[in-house]
Amino acid sequence: MKLVHAEYGIEIELKENQISVLVVESPEKLSELIQELYLSRQGGEGKFLLSEADKLLNMGKFLELVVNPFAIDVNEKRIVQKLYQEIESQVQEQLVLETAEIHSRLISYLEEIAGKVTYPVIFDLEQNVLGLMKTYNVRLETESITMLEKLVEYFRLLHQLCRVEVIVCVNLKSYLSEVELRQLYETVFYEKIALILLENVQREKVDGERICIMDRDWCIIDLE
Repeated sequence: MKLVHAEYGIEIELKENQISVLVVESPEKLSELIQELYLSRQGGEGKFLLSEADKLLNMGKFLELVVNPFAIDVNEKRIVQKLYQEIESQVQEQLVLETAEIHSRLISYLEEIAGKVTYPVIFDLEQNVLGLMKTYNVRLETESITMLEKLVEYFRLLHQLCRVEVIVCVNLKSYLSEVELRQLYETVFYEKIALILLENVQREKVDGERICIMDRDWCIIDLE
């Protein structure tokens, strides 16, 4: 799998058990690259391309851009939607009788409620597990406290539920220590997630990283 920006000669080959670090020395260029990644994910005019075996991939589906790690939310809409789909699939496969029994009891309960008033009351009789989950606000429990814990949990959910293959983080090394980075790298290696770090300054290299620098003349220097 590769992430490419042909105009600037950026070609990041995403290899297993390797973290790709791109250090962009120019603040203007870093801002521009972040914006183009965002546009590319949105299907706009961004100039980044994600490919595998010479086949273009949908960046909005397979790639996530994390600019502000403090704003990540494991219960964001798309994750919860995928969670509901998985729960509903398991219910249909393993809890058919239990679901039918609960549904029958709910109907009896609603009919009893309706009988308590003198108004013509109707309700939806459709058996809908999804509606039940929404009614009771089924969501993922969040026990994470540290930035590292939040990132680990978020990355796993993106990969396992949403099938995200590539995660790009901006200036992540500003928030995590070397020890925390190593722990995060262990997670992405285990989950087989391709992690790309966009950094504004070069910091100490951590095992598993491949570092490239885009200098202020836009030249790409591979430090591998």
